[in-house]
Amino acid sequence: MNELRTTVRAKSLITGKYIKGAYFDGYILEGSMIEANDEYCVVEQWTPIDKDTLGAFTGGYDMHNKPIYENNNVIVHKLNVHKKCTILENGTTFMFVDDNGIRVRGVYKNNDDVEIVDRD
Repeated sequence: MNELRTTVRAKSLITGKYIKGAYFDGYILEGSMIEANDEYCVVEQWTPIDKDTLGAFTGGYDMHNKPIYENNNVIVHKLNVHKKCTILENGTTFMFVDDNGIRVRGVYKNNDDVEIVDRD
């Protein structure tokens, strides 16, 4: 994944905390664009990240209105069944997958039944 991807989060190699921004080639670009032209761009800060923690924003929010990112661990509270899942990208959409790798159906990204368990 070397292309520019916006609205992602990953752990900073400097602080060890999750940061959000645009991703490019092992870095998250934080802050605003200072200068850009056809040859280069200058942003406020390029932060090196742990690529294994990189996740795109799904466009959805959990029951506490927290944004859901790819690779978040969530609990799905549906019909009084509590199931731990991970959010994975599936082409152009995101899906909920349980610990056995089985897709959990009937769960949507703006669902009051979803709760993130790995808070930033």
